[in-house]
Amino acid sequence: MKLGRGMKFSSLSYLRGCTQRRTSLLVTSGPPDSGLQIWRMEPDGTDIIKLLGTIPTLPGGDEGWARIATTVSKPSRVLHGLRIGNLQVTDIESKQTLFMAASPSNEEVSTVDFLDEVTALACSMKGQLFLADTRQPPHLLGAAGDVPVPLASGGLRWCAGVRQNPLDCSAIDEPLIAQLSSGGHVVLRDLRNTTSPLAVVQCCVPTPGLHEVEFLSISFAPLLRGCLSLSGFDGTIHIYDTHNWDPSAQEAKPLFLHKGHVFSGASAAGHPPLVTTHAWHPSKPQTLLSAASDGSLHVWDWADPRGVS
Repeated sequence: MKLGRGMKFSSLSYLRGCTQRRTSLLVTSGPPDSGLQIWRMEPDGTDIIKLLGTIPTLPGGDEGWARIATTVSKPSRVLHGLRIGNLQVTDIESKQTLFMAASPSNEEVSTVDFLDEVTALACSMKGQLFLADTRQPPHLLGAAGDVPVPLASGGLRWCAGVRQNPLDCSAIDEPLIAQLSSGGHVVLRDLRNTTSPLAVVQCCVPTPGLHEVEFLSISFAPLLRGCLSLSGFDGTIHIYDTHNWDPSAQEAKPLFLHKGHVFSGASAAGHPPLVTTHAWHPSKPQTLLSAASDGSLHVWDWADPRGVS
């Protein structure tokens, strides 16, 4: 699926739990401004995506696009912003602002996510984590403790992903967060004790160019325990099994590589497309959605080489 010139998604999120008549809703952000777009994806077997509306965002003081995350509850909400100081939560249907950060920090945001229905987390480009309770009136976001970023060196940028517990699952897993660096390092942490990483690995990724590090993305599979995915280094999406990871900074090899965007086209300069973002389907365990710099949007399944489904 290709959306045409100018429609390049830099961040996207399924509205988890918001599926009606076998359609799914999707929130995206990307050029030419920092606004959000609400889309409806038609039932399986079709190749149709329709724009339902847009949500304006606060100016970030410079060009860019909002980082976004959606809730699993109804009515659905979206957490979005470009910098720590302008993060906000908006109701999808009414477009009413429900929460707005009042932080003086001008740090650029790499990732935002909901830890639960009321608690939000933001990761800065430098790897610092911030927490906020969206039930409270506008207030400063608090730093999530003294979070050391191992293996960091000058010029590295970071993003993060939060493991969500499925709505229909009675078992509650520990609150995990994965941080990904532009050098290909992944750090797993329990948010109840962020100072001691559970695992640190070096992933098999190419060294990105200076213009590519802003598209780093890492996500936990919501329905596949121990699986996570990452992108932003080239035209591929990597899927990893974290079960055997430990703090020893070992090298990790992916279970699966999605290379569809590599073959979908080339840029005006003749380079293969760069994956700009990806997301897991909330109810189909091995289905993902990904977008690339050529305007392509892929919905795809992956096959586990271990034979696990």
